[in-house]
Amino acid sequence: MKFTNIFGVLVTLIVILFVAVPVNACEEPCRVGVSKAFVDNWKTEILPIFKIFSVNSTFDLYNNTLLNNVTTDVKLLGKVLSDIYEHTQQSISGLSDIFIPTLPAIIEDAIFNVEPRFKGDCNNPKRVTQPQPGVNWTLQDCANMDYICGNPPSICHFLDVAKNKSKNAIVNALTTLSSATGTFLTTVVDEVKAVASGNGLPSSGTDYLVTMVTTNLQHWFNILPATFESAFCPNSCPQYDQDIKLLLLSYP
Repeated sequence: MKFTNIFGVLVTLIVILFVAVPVNACEEPCRVGVSKAFVDNWKTEILPIFKIFSVNSTFDLYNNTLLNNVTTDVKLLGKVLSDIYEHTQQSISGLSDIFIPTLPAIIEDAIFNVEPRFKGDCNNPKRVTQPQPGVNWTLQDCANMDYICGNPPSICHFLDVAKNKSKNAIVNALTTLSSATGTFLTTVVDEVKAVASGNGLPSSGTDYLVTMVTTNLQHWFNILPATFESAFCPNSCPQYDQDIKLLLLSYP
């Protein structure tokens, strides 16, 4: 009887010692934190792109516009054109304030829901051991986790994959926002209308000017996604990798 009890205890100890502790996935706080970390770092690269775009896109704001169709009042015309030019530049530069707050959700979706998804079992085959509560993963765990699954070391190991998926998702979102019916053009055109009518420009002149400005701006918004794609982190911005990796590895 005593032998049976001792044998049972030994079996239990063996099970405790040798059965692998499951490796946790990157849960919601991890997903939100990592997505925000990308944005916090990348926004320093995004803001100058919008600033330069605001200058370039207003360079030919009045291209092909017949000024007599706007108004024959020279003084009013000068005031309207100057104010619209200034406000349009500011409005386009400020589009980053609309765009950047949407990026954490876009990046989170790209990393965890777009193939290859950083989801799924990280225990087969076993590459790393789940740290004790309060203890971070290590850069060695990052190096060891050599297949895509749902835990922080896997994202860390394949950070370039996560970055590429995120950038593609950002460009796709920008394409939608920059379309003829998108938020960007609508926001800027509404500003043009407000400035024109606020200066007392007659409705016929306002309608004509808005039509011409919209046409000229749409040309620039059509090429904004491609412009952004080539200007944004052309070298993948490795200067931010270490901070993002260490944040990733701080999540259980």
